[in-house]
Amino acid sequence: MIVTVEKVATWPQAQELRRLRNECREFMTGDTAEISTARQVIFYEQQILPGVVYALLLRHDEQAVAYAMLRPDGDDAWLMSCGVTKALRGQGLGTALVRHITVTGTGTGRPVRIEVWQDNEAARHVYLRAGYRPAGITERAGRVIELMEHP
Repeated sequence: MIVTVEKVATWPQAQELRRLRNECREFMTGDTAEISTARQVIFYEQQILPGVVYALLLRHDEQAVAYAMLRPDGDDAWLMSCGVTKALRGQGLGTALVRHITVTGTGTGRPVRIEVWQDNEAARHVYLRAGYRPAGITERAGRVIELMEHP
Protein backbone atom coordinates (compact mmCIF):
# COMPACT_ATOMS: atom_id res chain seq x y z
CA MET A 1 0.00 0.00 0.00
CA ILE A 2 1.43 3.36 -1.07
CA VAL A 3 0.00 6.44 0.67
CA THR A 4 0.88 9.99 -0.37
CA VAL A 5 -0.38 13.46 0.55
CA GLU A 6 -0.49 16.33 -1.91
CA LYS A 7 -1.59 19.94 -1.85
CA VAL A 8 -4.55 20.74 -4.12
CA ALA A 9 -3.21 23.13 -6.75
CA THR A 10 -4.67 22.04 -10.09
CA TRP A 11 -8.18 21.84 -11.50
CA PRO A 12 -8.13 18.00 -11.75
CA GLN A 13 -7.17 17.85 -8.05
CA ALA A 14 -9.98 20.30 -7.23
CA GLN A 15 -12.39 17.98 -9.03
CA GLU A 16 -11.16 15.04 -6.93
CA LEU A 17 -11.65 17.19 -3.84
CA ARG A 18 -15.23 17.93 -4.94
CA ARG A 19 -15.95 14.23 -5.42
CA LEU A 20 -14.68 13.38 -1.94
CA ARG A 21 -16.50 16.29 -0.28
CA ASN A 22 -19.73 15.20 -1.96
CA GLU A 23 -19.21 11.63 -0.78
CA CYS A 24 -18.60 12.77 2.81
CA ARG A 25 -21.18 15.58 2.96
CA GLU A 26 -23.64 13.73 5.22
CA PHE A 27 -21.15 14.19 8.07
CA MET A 28 -20.58 17.91 7.51
CA THR A 29 -22.01 20.32 10.06
CA GLY A 30 -22.55 23.12 7.54
CA ASP A 31 -23.94 23.17 4.02
CA THR A 32 -24.54 19.59 2.92
CA ALA A 33 -25.82 20.38 -0.57
CA GLU A 34 -24.03 18.55 -3.37
CA ILE A 35 -21.20 20.64 -4.75
CA SER A 36 -21.68 21.21 -8.48
CA THR A 37 -18.84 21.61 -10.96
CA ALA A 38 -19.80 25.28 -11.41
CA ARG A 39 -19.67 25.89 -7.66
CA GLN A 40 -16.31 24.11 -7.46
CA VAL A 41 -14.89 26.32 -10.23
CA ILE A 42 -15.69 29.41 -8.15
CA PHE A 43 -14.27 27.79 -4.99
CA TYR A 44 -11.12 26.78 -6.85
CA GLU A 45 -10.57 30.19 -8.46
CA GLN A 46 -11.46 32.34 -5.44
CA GLN A 47 -10.34 30.22 -2.50
CA ILE A 48 -7.79 27.54 -3.46
CA LEU A 49 -5.71 29.30 -6.13
CA PRO A 50 -5.12 32.50 -4.11
CA GLY A 51 -4.27 30.43 -1.00
CA VAL A 52 -7.23 31.48 1.15
CA VAL A 53 -8.09 27.80 1.61
CA TYR A 54 -5.37 25.18 2.02
CA ALA A 55 -6.52 21.76 0.77
CA LEU A 56 -4.86 18.35 0.75
CA LEU A 57 -5.65 15.05 -0.91
CA LEU A 58 -4.52 11.74 0.53
CA ARG A 59 -3.89 9.10 -2.11
CA HIS A 60 -3.93 5.37 -1.55
CA ASP A 61 -2.31 3.55 -4.46
CA GLU A 62 -2.65 6.75 -6.55
CA GLN A 63 -6.41 7.15 -5.96
CA ALA A 64 -7.66 10.16 -3.95
CA VAL A 65 -9.39 8.62 -0.91
CA ALA A 66 -9.37 11.42 1.69
CA TYR A 67 -9.19 15.19 1.93
CA ALA A 68 -8.51 17.86 4.52
CA MET A 69 -8.93 21.62 4.25
CA LEU A 70 -8.11 24.66 6.34
CA ARG A 71 -9.99 27.91 5.93
CA PRO A 72 -9.72 31.07 8.01
CA ASP A 73 -12.05 31.14 11.01
CA GLY A 74 -11.98 34.83 11.81
CA ASP A 75 -8.56 36.36 12.29
CA ASP A 76 -7.20 34.04 14.93
CA ALA A 77 -7.76 30.42 13.87
CA TRP A 78 -8.25 27.90 11.09
CA LEU A 79 -11.41 25.86 10.64
CA MET A 80 -10.62 22.38 9.35
CA SER A 81 -12.83 20.00 7.43
CA CYS A 82 -11.93 16.51 6.32
CA GLY A 83 -13.30 13.23 5.11
CA VAL A 84 -12.32 9.70 4.11
CA THR A 85 -14.00 7.62 1.45
CA LYS A 86 -16.40 5.13 3.04
CA ALA A 87 -14.49 2.03 1.89
CA LEU A 88 -11.34 3.04 3.78
CA ARG A 89 -12.72 4.48 7.02
CA GLY A 90 -11.39 2.99 10.23
CA GLN A 91 -7.91 2.27 8.87
CA GLY A 92 -6.09 5.26 10.37
CA LEU A 93 -5.93 7.33 7.19
CA GLY A 94 -8.16 10.07 8.60
CA THR A 95 -6.10 10.35 11.78
CA ALA A 96 -2.87 10.58 9.78
CA LEU A 97 -4.28 13.26 7.49
CA VAL A 98 -5.78 15.25 10.38
CA ARG A 99 -2.41 15.20 12.15
CA HIS A 100 -0.65 16.31 8.96
CA ILE A 101 -2.94 19.27 8.24
CA THR A 102 -3.01 20.24 11.93
CA VAL A 103 0.78 20.61 11.93
CA THR A 104 0.45 22.82 8.85
CA GLY A 105 -2.20 25.00 10.50
CA THR A 106 -0.62 25.33 13.93
CA GLY A 107 2.72 26.00 12.25
CA THR A 108 1.30 29.38 11.25
CA GLY A 109 0.87 30.26 14.92
CA ARG A 110 -2.91 29.89 14.77
CA PRO A 111 -4.99 27.17 16.45
CA VAL A 112 -7.00 24.75 14.33
CA ARG A 113 -10.66 24.10 15.08
CA ILE A 114 -13.18 21.62 13.76
CA GLU A 115 -16.92 21.29 14.19
CA VAL A 116 -18.24 17.76 14.61
CA TRP A 117 -21.69 16.31 15.27
CA GLN A 118 -21.50 15.35 18.93
CA ASP A 119 -23.04 11.94 18.17
CA ASN A 120 -20.38 11.17 15.52
CA GLU A 121 -18.22 9.06 17.83
CA ALA A 122 -15.90 7.82 15.07
CA ALA A 123 -14.95 11.36 13.99
CA ARG A 124 -14.66 12.60 17.60
CA HIS A 125 -12.29 9.68 18.29
CA VAL A 126 -10.09 10.66 15.32
CA TYR A 127 -9.85 14.27 16.52
CA LEU A 128 -9.16 13.32 20.13
CA ARG A 129 -6.37 10.95 18.98
CA ALA A 130 -4.92 13.81 16.93
CA GLY A 131 -4.73 16.06 20.03
CA TYR A 132 -7.95 18.05 19.71
CA ARG A 133 -9.91 18.97 22.82
CA PRO A 134 -13.54 20.06 23.28
CA ALA A 135 -13.88 23.84 23.17
CA GLY A 136 -17.63 24.46 23.05
CA ILE A 137 -21.07 23.24 22.12
CA THR A 138 -23.73 24.70 19.82
CA GLU A 139 -26.85 23.45 18.09
CA ARG A 140 -27.70 23.53 14.39
CA ALA A 141 -30.64 21.94 12.60
CA GLY A 142 -31.72 20.31 15.87
CA ARG A 143 -28.39 18.53 16.38
CA VAL A 144 -25.61 19.22 18.83
CA ILE A 145 -22.29 20.30 17.36
CA GLU A 146 -19.07 20.13 19.34
CA LEU A 147 -16.31 22.60 18.54
CA MET A 148 -12.93 20.98 19.04
CA GLU A 149 -9.62 22.83 19.03
CA HIS A 150 -5.95 22.01 18.71
CA PRO A 151 -3.78 24.69 20.30
